[in-house]
Amino acid sequence: MPLGEGIAACAPFRALETPAERRYWSRAGADVAVQGLATPQHAAAHSGLSVLALVAVTDAGGGMQDVG
Repeated sequence: MPLGEGIAACAPFRALETPAERRYWSRAGADVAVQGLATPQHAAAHSGLSVLALVAVTDAGGGMQDVG
């Protein structure tokens, strides 16, 4: 299983992203988009805590060209 470091775009909702959102986040520098991670990260930031997230990519979105 390959591992790598990257930037995750955290959506504040639990729904698959649209193709337009994938393009936007890719142009903004994100490597992957994740759902359900924004709320705990936001709470940690307000508490002055650092955050490390381990993300398993299970959906290639619109295709493998969108990941990475």
